[in-house]
Amino acid sequence: MELNIFVPEYVDTTTLDKCFLDKDANFIPIQSEAFLPEEKLKTLDKFIVLEKDHFKVFFYCSKPYECNYQSRNAIMYETKYGYYRTKFEYKFPIENGLRLVKQPPMHYFVRSGNSDTLLYNNATEANTIVEYFDSDDDMDLIRFVEAVKSKPHCVQKYFIVNRGNEYRAVETDNVKNTYVFSSRLKYRIVSTLASGEATIETFVEEDKNLENKLAKPERLSGFKLRDSEGNVVSDGEIFALQILGSRDGYESDEKLPENMTEEEPVFYGKDWVDINSCMDDGRDYFLFGHPDSGVTFTCETIDDIVYLKHEDKYLYNDPEGETNDIFIGNGVPTKEQRIQIHYDDDGNIMLTAWGGRIYAMCDWVKCSYGAIMFNGIEEQLRWGSPMSLCIVRPFFQYSGPPDQAIWILMNLLFTFIFLLKFANSMEPIIFVPEYVNVSNIDQCLLDKHVTFCPIDSKTFDAGAQLEQRKRFIVLEKDYFDAYFHRGRPDKCSYQSRNAIMAFMWRPCNWMDFYLNFLIVGGVVGFAMPPVHYFVCANDSDDFNLNSPADDNTIVEYFDRDYGSDFAKFARVVKDKPYCVQNYFIVNVCQTYHAVKTDDVSIRYTFDKDVKYQVIELLVKKSATIEELIEKDALLSEAKADTDNLPFQLRDSEGNVVADGTKFSLQIVGSWEEDEDIDEADLANLTERELLYHNREWLAFNIFSGPEEGHTIGCLYEDGSEFTCETIDGIVYLKFEDMYFYNDLSNNKYGLFVGKDVPTKRQRVRIEYTEDGNLILRSWESRVLAANEFMKNSCGIIKFNLRETPYYGHPSMRLRIIRR
Repeated sequence: MELNIFVPEYVDTTTLDKCFLDKDANFIPIQSEAFLPEEKLKTLDKFIVLEKDHFKVFFYCSKPYECNYQSRNAIMYETKYGYYRTKFEYKFPIENGLRLVKQPPMHYFVRSGNSDTLLYNNATEANTIVEYFDSDDDMDLIRFVEAVKSKPHCVQKYFIVNRGNEYRAVETDNVKNTYVFSSRLKYRIVSTLASGEATIETFVEEDKNLENKLAKPERLSGFKLRDSEGNVVSDGEIFALQILGSRDGYESDEKLPENMTEEEPVFYGKDWVDINSCMDDGRDYFLFGHPDSGVTFTCETIDDIVYLKHEDKYLYNDPEGETNDIFIGNGVPTKEQRIQIHYDDDGNIMLTAWGGRIYAMCDWVKCSYGAIMFNGIEEQLRWGSPMSLCIVRPFFQYSGPPDQAIWILMNLLFTFIFLLKFANSMEPIIFVPEYVNVSNIDQCLLDKHVTFCPIDSKTFDAGAQLEQRKRFIVLEKDYFDAYFHRGRPDKCSYQSRNAIMAFMWRPCNWMDFYLNFLIVGGVVGFAMPPVHYFVCANDSDDFNLNSPADDNTIVEYFDRDYGSDFAKFARVVKDKPYCVQNYFIVNVCQTYHAVKTDDVSIRYTFDKDVKYQVIELLVKKSATIEELIEKDALLSEAKADTDNLPFQLRDSEGNVVADGTKFSLQIVGSWEEDEDIDEADLANLTERELLYHNREWLAFNIFSGPEEGHTIGCLYEDGSEFTCETIDGIVYLKFEDMYFYNDLSNNKYGLFVGKDVPTKRQRVRIEYTEDGNLILRSWESRVLAANEFMKNSCGIIKFNLRETPYYGHPSMRLRIIRR
């Protein structure tokens, strides 16, 4: 996008400090009397008009920002690449009536031609002024010092010289004190020199300490893998690798949810080594860091060398490859491919290439993704930290109270839901020996997705089956054997068969499996009894691997023609004391009934959209059937006003918002509003800036596309303009010419916008809270919209099935702010 700068006849641009972005700007002479900014805004969203002692930025609005020339390059950068006025206002506060960057610009002296700073437009050079010199013969540091001192509005202690790929920081009062660095280090060095956080001596001292950050290539004789307590890890022993240390935006020692102990679940609130198995480009899978979830490893010693393994594959690096990832692959690695294990001072392990000196690091490029690699990049070696890994054995025996186990295991179950969208290519199969009568075993919802294969127990070869399929089940009289990637089976309880089947044939790993089930008396099972389902055989919901709410269940089917005999169902439940006794679930089509066993007249009816959290509440004993019925009655009363058409949109003060009126939607009650704010930081903000400062807002997601649907998200200190339109008494929220809608019927939980007027099922219902703010709900269900910040500055809006009126409060409250 070209940046247009309009220059009136009375402005002499030769008297202005030069800027890097001048080379990409279009300077257009104008006659000031004939120039009409309002007309230009019809064809240009953003442009700049120069004045004698300041310049004006027109940023999607006819009211310009008046700005200080001191920060012209930084303001041009934001004008060219930025999208939001509120972000512009926050970045450039007002001082003496003009907007600027409070920190003075750094003065650059750049050799013309092919210097690095001329090749890119990036944030490092945003807050700068620049002068050019033609050749090395013209590089006169004394002249540069005089130029810096003649401009008291720029940084006075240092300046930067750039020739080709070389950067040089020079002390103004002592030009012999210089520090040469590469472009990879410039952001940290330039920014900390400009702010006064560092000096040239700081970086000279860092150079001296680089040697201490490299690994010692010598190999320990008789090396054995040990955990942090010094215990030997035997070959074939299963363990997980926890990535130690906190990181920005994710604290490993964060407060656990209520009712969770400090020891369990093992994965919660910690970072783990996982495997990226979502590639289809033919390369081997590689390691990455992942919060709350990981995979398991083993080790194998061959010729006194310890190799790390995942399942039957070895960890290795590819010294001739394009990336420095740690891969997993078939076959024992060559010497050049080996991974060498080192110990840190606390007994945890660190990894290098064989004989290498660069430790593997984990760079958290996203909140949920850490790139693990042998990173020889300068800034990582200098300022990064080697990845320390703690060996964690996954097995544990449970001895705590049942209620606590329910909460722990349900939370562990939910952490893996995101995996369920991936198809599992392994065919679910159960082998049935001749002495097992399947009709004597409780039915499971997943049985219709499983192949039952009769076998002769005398000739059946489990080892041969493992070579063909990684996961399968063999039934026995009093238990069943689950073969899960390993040569030996796990002895499992029939009581938990559906739950174990669900985990076996989802794309999860050993650690997922063992952390979600308990081993009691040598038998694997769920911590709580299963819920009994009664399902209409010829008109039921679709129960499959993507229905985790239905995992811990047993089932009986009934014919719809004979109706639902709740009293009979209650007698069946009471005959099975190993089931949940106080309620059972009846399903017909997409309608569910939670029925009290001791009084079948007390039943709570709900639909598929909220099945997940209704069953969770009952399982966790967070609500009874009677309480759900009572809350539904209150909800129906609250919805009465919105069912009365025509409906009118009103702000929190009760004023009607007319169709076409522009407004923003502030998210009310977010944690940012409760922060302590330094009054001095707000002294120069305008009333408008104070309004947007430290708040969250709804905003159109500019990165969403037509294929998956345009979405509405949330931003910190910025937002989009919205309107409303009334059609047949129904109020639709709009962004530009697109209508808000939900797509829950297609299992999409976002808040979308589209050109077509939503169907009844797609409509977004607007409701009022007691204080006059808004909540958004899907039109035909109880599902509320919730906001979830994925990063510090942006997030998503979802009709989140876990945030409903059953929890006693709406997920997201919105306040209308007229623009």
